Amino acid sequence: MAGENPTIAMTRTFRALLAEMMGRALRLRAFVILGLLLETLGLIMTVAYPVALKDLIDLLAGKGGSALALVSAIVLAAGCWAGPNLTGACRHFCTTRICGVLANEFTRRSVASQLPLLATTAKGETGVILGALERMPFSLQLIVDGLMWQVLPLTVQLVVSLIVLAGLAPTVYAWLTTGLLGLVLACAYFNARRWKKLAAGINAASGRMSHIQTDVIRNARRVVFNGNVAGELRWIASGGLERRQAAEAGAVSLIRFSFVQNALLCAGVLFIFYLGALDIRAGVMTVGTFVLIQSYLFRLTQPAASFVFLILGAGVAMENIAAVLDMATPMPADSDREHHRPAGPARISIERLGFSYGAGLPEIGEIDLEIASGSFVAIVGPSGAGKSTLAQLIAGLKSPARGRVMIGDADLSSVEPGERSRHILYVPQFISLFDRPLRDNLLYHPADHDEAAASSLLSEWRFASAGQAIDLDAMVGEMGEKLSGGQVQKVEFARVFGVKVPAIVFDESSSSLDPVSEQQIIDRLRRELLPATTVLFVTHRQTVAQHADSVIFMRGGRVVGLGRHVELLKANSEYRRLWSGIGKRKKQDDNLAILG
Repeated sequence: MAGENPTIAMTRTFRALLAEMMGRALRLRAFVILGLLLETLGLIMTVAYPVALKDLIDLLAGKGGSALALVSAIVLAAGCWAGPNLTGACRHFCTTRICGVLANEFTRRSVASQLPLLATTAKGETGVILGALERMPFSLQLIVDGLMWQVLPLTVQLVVSLIVLAGLAPTVYAWLTTGLLGLVLACAYFNARRWKKLAAGINAASGRMSHIQTDVIRNARRVVFNGNVAGELRWIASGGLERRQAAEAGAVSLIRFSFVQNALLCAGVLFIFYLGALDIRAGVMTVGTFVLIQSYLFRLTQPAASFVFLILGAGVAMENIAAVLDMATPMPADSDREHHRPAGPARISIERLGFSYGAGLPEIGEIDLEIASGSFVAIVGPSGAGKSTLAQLIAGLKSPARGRVMIGDADLSSVEPGERSRHILYVPQFISLFDRPLRDNLLYHPADHDEAAASSLLSEWRFASAGQAIDLDAMVGEMGEKLSGGQVQKVEFARVFGVKVPAIVFDESSSSLDPVSEQQIIDRLRRELLPATTVLFVTHRQTVAQHADSVIFMRGGRVVGLGRHVELLKANSEYRRLWSGIGKRKKQDDNLAILG
């Protein structure tokens, strides 16, 4: 929450995480309890080791006791020394399971809640979402392995060790050890605050470097075919230099801190050792007690140096997890259930529909239309007339500023984005295929035909060169980049022919097809889709308008003509000029193609 106290926010997030871990749904409770038991056992052995070592040395120095007592003391000391490493390894398995399950669940929830926003509005930010999800596994690891298994147990270890030290050694050594630990923690705190600022600079420089690299790689064709590879390499090098300088500044700061901290630590330890040596010579303290003090000093001061860094790191991790939890809304219980699809073609009613991109930008005027069920309607007009915007409003990709769209009896604005495909399907001009086999894209949900039927359509539309078999296992590349624009559109048309839906909007979806393939697809569309589906087709092709039952003619965001193609040609001069201009341009393009 904005303006919330950081400590309160961190506590709230940690409690939310604990609730997820201890809830029944994710089945993590046993792993959390087992991890705590293993950590407790390791903590007991860590605190007991110096005591066991003291008893062993005192036993050896006294040259008394039985062989059994000596062996038992050796085994106890060795066990307390090695035991924490074994419990730590076992605990790591618990951490891996907990983090893995939480990461998978939060990713599932986040993607499910953010996809509709990304698909229908500008509220979702892809980069922010991906960044939070990419950092999430590391953040969970830092919280579970750092905060739960290290910071909290280390705090208990410090307190218990100091109590044991005060009970088995002269009290002054407990106070001196406490003072030295306080000095180490204070030094670590000031350095951690400085490091946090430096780390922010390093992360910012790394982010800029990633942006530069991504920008250049995505525009590889533009870079290469404009002969500017050397210029872009210099641009990348400048970002790399900034990142390196920021990282080196951080490294120098750590060196300075390490020198100061270790100098103070050495001075404090040497002073305590000097006092201990004096007490041993005076007979006030045994050698075993001296070893006890030495063990606690080394076992407490070293982890204490990283204590503050772990807390600050956990704080940053909590911020990231909080962002993920805000995105990851719980999934409905029936989210995976297949919902009923309305049967038959839908009547589409557009009532006083209006939309604007903002002040001074294009807008859609109040449009009223009735589109008969089972009809084939073309939407035409010059560029910028609002055809695609109207298509996206009808399909529910954009929300109208006023008015409504009815698909059959359903008001589309009241239908959840993830449920709108039960009423209407939208096929864009630029289709992004998944980087998966051709088969997966042909049969993508909600298509329900088999691969033989889809493959037959591709063969009919000459998807592959003559004599070349269609490989359904072939990867199509990122966004279908291994296919031509026409091939991508053929794949999508083949998929759509296997979809049973009341209405479909094609938004210039045949723009990359050759005339023969387009004619074949339109003919099949009329034969097979129209009996069960209402079809709207945004187009700049006169052949599509000629085959349509009705044509919606748009200009300036408004409908300025409605009727059959031949009727509009006779009655509307603007409509005639539209096709006359397109026809002249097409003839010029054909002549240039012949000359070229």
